[in-house]
Amino acid sequence: MLRVSNLKAYYGKAQALFDLSFTVPASSMVALLGANGAGKTTTLMAISGLCRKSPDARIDFDGGPIQDLRPEEIVARGLIHVPQGRGIFPGLTVRENLAMGAYLRKDRLAVEEDMGKVLELFPQLKERLHQAAGTLSGGEQQMLAIMRGMMARPRLLMLDEPSMGLAPRIVEQVYQVLQEINRAGTTILLVEQNTHMALTVSHYAYILSVGRIVLEGSAPDLLAKEDMLKTYFRGQGEEVHGAGIQPMA
Repeated sequence: MLRVSNLKAYYGKAQALFDLSFTVPASSMVALLGANGAGKTTTLMAISGLCRKSPDARIDFDGGPIQDLRPEEIVARGLIHVPQGRGIFPGLTVRENLAMGAYLRKDRLAVEEDMGKVLELFPQLKERLHQAAGTLSGGEQQMLAIMRGMMARPRLLMLDEPSMGLAPRIVEQVYQVLQEINRAGTTILLVEQNTHMALTVSHYAYILSVGRIVLEGSAPDLLAKEDMLKTYFRGQGEEVHGAGIQPMA
């Protein structure tokens, strides 16, 4: 579904990514892992059209090139990016945030139906529909960010650090929902600092270091080498071992 080839990306004159090439098959969950500063967030931003890329970079989504499209055109194709830090609108209500996720859609009746469906993902937000998003807890804001992304009916959902700053119980709930979303057919590209959790739920993973892919493999194989992976994750915090999460088949 997504194929990235020869991706170089820049912040000003500084190069952040070096010839990245990887694929995300349809209906899979693929993780991009690495220490802080490895280039994970930059990779998602480059795919979304939010940072400068080299002219020879190629990004194909659903069989067609998107590397030269504007961010809103990429969203319209069904590739949705839930950024690090959640990116909700704190002054808007929960309902208004969900509506913003569907701003490119014209099927108003279906939007209302989908709002009901996404509220089933995290039912605790049903009673907060008219509450300002900025007054929600950190975990509830992350739930809202995922729900808002789903309102766009993504074919591929890119998530940047969905477990950051959350309590272990909330992390488990968020990841259980991500598994449900993936099993229902939505492809997921996941950037995550919680290596163990990401490898538990993903099918395949790429390890980044200083803007380059240094290792890749099936998530179960990499999970078995978790001690070896610590070489690439020096400086990260303790991992959360999600007892309630079931590994991907």
